[in-house]
Amino acid sequence: MEVTVSASTVFKLSPLTIALFVASQVTYANDDMEVMEVLGHTPEGIDITIDSDQLAKSQAQDLNDIFRKDAEISVGGSSGVSQKIYVRGLEDTMLNVSIDGAAQSGNLFHHQGRLSIEPELLKQVDVSAGAGRATDGPGALGGAIKFTTKDAHDLLTAGETYGAMLKGGYYTNNEGYKVSASLYGEVADQLGLLASFGYVDGDNIEDGKGQEQPYTALEQQVAILKLSGQLNDEHYLSVSYDYRNDDGRRLNRPHFQPSFKNAPLDQETDRSTFTLNHKYNASDLFNLDTTFYYTDSRLAHKDHPRWGTSDGSIQTSGVKIFNTSKLTGHTLVYGLDYKKDKSEFETNYDGKKNDEEKGTVYGLFVQDDWMLTETIILTAGARYDWYELTDNMEQDFDSSGFSPNVGINYNPLEGLNLFASYAEAFRGQQIKELFVIDYRENDPNRKPEEARNLELGANYQYDDFFAGITFFDSTIKDVVTNQGLRAPHN
Repeated sequence: MEVTVSASTVFKLSPLTIALFVASQVTYANDDMEVMEVLGHTPEGIDITIDSDQLAKSQAQDLNDIFRKDAEISVGGSSGVSQKIYVRGLEDTMLNVSIDGAAQSGNLFHHQGRLSIEPELLKQVDVSAGAGRATDGPGALGGAIKFTTKDAHDLLTAGETYGAMLKGGYYTNNEGYKVSASLYGEVADQLGLLASFGYVDGDNIEDGKGQEQPYTALEQQVAILKLSGQLNDEHYLSVSYDYRNDDGRRLNRPHFQPSFKNAPLDQETDRSTFTLNHKYNASDLFNLDTTFYYTDSRLAHKDHPRWGTSDGSIQTSGVKIFNTSKLTGHTLVYGLDYKKDKSEFETNYDGKKNDEEKGTVYGLFVQDDWMLTETIILTAGARYDWYELTDNMEQDFDSSGFSPNVGINYNPLEGLNLFASYAEAFRGQQIKELFVIDYRENDPNRKPEEARNLELGANYQYDDFFAGITFFDSTIKDVVTNQGLRAPHN
């Protein structure tokens, strides 16, 4: 099976955005759907950056609010538990998504979203669209999204050593409210501590016609604890813990209408993420960045009238280590990463069942930005990844692949940037969707997935004016699908 995203163009006029569709289409099997476009491009491969000021002005409350001004990205799902991110028409399961460097892996349930984040304490969001740089991580078929949260020093103003922030809000649509409390300060010289807690409660929402949508009430709890700071001129340390919980009575498929096939049931989702990051900047040649992380994402369906009670989790642990060396005209980034996924699923449907899968990926990568002249930057990089998977039927899959990239940025005039790039991405066999483990077996001939992305375009910026146009063509080969209730296959 093959997915193709092709020939899209965007024109942006700051602060307003005007999107022009030239010949945009996504081909998925035999169905066509429109694709959102690209806003811009940088030598670092980042197409979109959303900072805390933009998030504050938009009063973002969920994923849809975070990305609502970016034409390249769309968010589907009216409720938080059903929201999914699409970049150039590709679902977030085809992207590498991280929170403070911690990978958010796996797919819990195809009728629900897999990502959750608290916008209030986001510092920045970076989006790389399409297969790109080697630093985007293993298996980034459709690109990467990197969420970075705030720390105590982001909230402290000049001269302050401690502070507090209390917030409250009321939503008229569902008669809901949100309250949060944050405490932050320096516990030692340049070492800050942030503790934040939030709670959201609301009744059923009303649609545009004023009709109440049943089973959309929500209750959410959020907690963030982060210790971070510049210990001295050479060492930076950050330790963080991020927890989110959502509890409510929802439809089994929350993005569908109620029906006899879509019964309501009690659902609970929660995510815990732990991250340890250390940076050691000794010289232009030695600037080492190390991140250890662990994420546990869980989904529980309780007392479904047909399927009973099901409870499952995906646990992801890993490390990424890379060094940045600045040479004459070159910025060279090279390193390694390791990630282990484990899914566990338990259900009492048709007798008590317990299933699990384990997958690992090891990778080596290098990326170089070469300033050939004052107006030309050449970029080139590659990564090689090894995948291992043991599924719930004790089938073993092993694969490995090469992901190269090359690009050029040319600035013929002040403010004008012309660019072109080509990249490939390889993704081996991974753990399958959590809520199908108990009844869908992997095709024994399941193959790795491979993506190719070609793009070119131009950006122009003069003071507050910005305009850009991008053409791209992306193809993903051997896409894994569950179509027709068959085993996951290509």
